[in-house]
Amino acid sequence: MTNALGLYSSKKLQNYLGKDFFLVQKEINPASTDNFFHWYGDVFFYQRKKFLIFTNELTRFTFAIGPYAVDNKIDFMTLFKDQLKKSLLLFELNYELYLSHCLDTGLIAKSHPGATAHLNRTKSDFLYSLTFDGNILKPEKAALEFTKNVNSSHVTKKGTKGYIYTAEEFRLQVKQL
Repeated sequence: MTNALGLYSSKKLQNYLGKDFFLVQKEINPASTDNFFHWYGDVFFYQRKKFLIFTNELTRFTFAIGPYAVDNKIDFMTLFKDQLKKSLLLFELNYELYLSHCLDTGLIAKSHPGATAHLNRTKSDFLYSLTFDGNILKPEKAALEFTKNVNSSHVTKKGTKGYIYTAEEFRLQVKQL
């Protein structure tokens, strides 16, 4: 089984990945790769700024990129990997080992119900917490705060007993590589 860093994008997100993204990236079959390398993305808006959010199918580790503007001069997958590295470093996770197992990149055509539900829930929880607490976070800091908050709190995951902490789950999966 060859591992590919697979990315599923919601219809809303497709508009923000750049013109060449869908021409360059080939479709991969999720069943033929390890789901630890599958990422699901969506868009949310905060203070009229676009943010892209991604979650890992297996661990539910989630991170945000933003404020975001499309730049067709930059390969989106390169930007994605760079932001993934930065997010994993926040939790002292071994991004080098993780990315060394991704021999290819590609698109995933079919959504994963658990991962997309997690994205929707975390988006609404984060935006709710900003308004509930009266926080007026500068958009430049929102992606970092989002990444810290969502991976520091526990979530439920179908098929597991109790709760998991997404950063710790990611750490355990990397150790098994």
